[in-house]
Amino acid sequence: MKEIKNLQGKEIDYKNFSHILIAVSTFLYIGILIKGNDQSLQETLLMIVTTLVFIGFAYIFRYFSVQCHRKLVELEAEENHHLQ
Repeated sequence: MKEIKNLQGKEIDYKNFSHILIAVSTFLYIGILIKGNDQSLQETLLMIVTTLVFIGFAYIFRYFSVQCHRKLVELEAEENHHLQ
């Protein structure tokens, strides 16, 4: 039971981390579009790389969330099987 609550918490946390990183990367990308030619090439590249890194980490956290969800489903199925 404690493991199930722990996995539920992790699943929610990973999903929230993913959403936050997607939101931040969206704002960075919008910043690139709005500034346009006012930025130097280095600033633009830095913002693009940062955006891609954040999206990559968002994908990784989403993957962890799905893994936790799958494990949670397995544990709940085992628990239900033992109760019957």
